[in-house]
Amino acid sequence: MIPHRFPFRFFETPESQGEGVLIRVTGGGWWSRGGPIPSFLALEMVAQASIVVLGEELPATPAGDRVLLAGVQGASFHDPLRPGDTLRARVTLDARFGRILKVTGSLEREEIPVFEGSLLLAWEE
Repeated sequence: MIPHRFPFRFFETPESQGEGVLIRVTGGGWWSRGGPIPSFLALEMVAQASIVVLGEELPATPAGDRVLLAGVQGASFHDPLRPGDTLRARVTLDARFGRILKVTGSLEREEIPVFEGSLLLAWEE
């Protein structure tokens, strides 16, 4: 379902929780190096969660297609990501034009906002 693989995949088995999925951020990844995780990775976490949360609403694509993060709008980083975090990713579909989707997503740590923003996702053949 998610085309990403180690070391850039942020969850192996999504745990659906109502309208979102849980992402457990490990401390052993290349991105942590013992300190806070770079905030820009929140964008990628929401993009990957979009594929899982939206599931059947996504365009039908042949195997091998790639999902690309094509744009970011109104991104707000409220709190740093930390190794060991368990984050809830929530995603809603705002608009769709062929193989391009606009989604609004957020990451929360125990109901405290960590990230909010809109992303454009595109399917590449």
